[in-house]
Amino acid sequence: MKTMTWNAETRCDEVVHEARTEDVVLVQNGRPVAVVMPLEDDDLEWLQIERSPEFIASIAEAREQVRRGECITHEELLAELGITAE
Repeated sequence: MKTMTWNAETRCDEVVHEARTEDVVLVQNGRPVAVVMPLEDDDLEWLQIERSPEFIASIAEAREQVRRGECITHEELLAELGITAE
């Protein structure tokens, strides 16, 4: 991950050029304000899903279920589905 200072002299084309190969954190007045990252064709859809309130809530609920012990191991799932591990 690369860090770049964002100010009146920062050129957008330079930021985009750097972000073609790695995430770029833009810093203004010593604080991070944005991230510019490379995207493949299907990345935008995943990014929208990952930032949706519903997805974030589902992750929080799953973590809570694990905390309460309301989960099974991978091996138990395979056995329940009748799949043999190779």
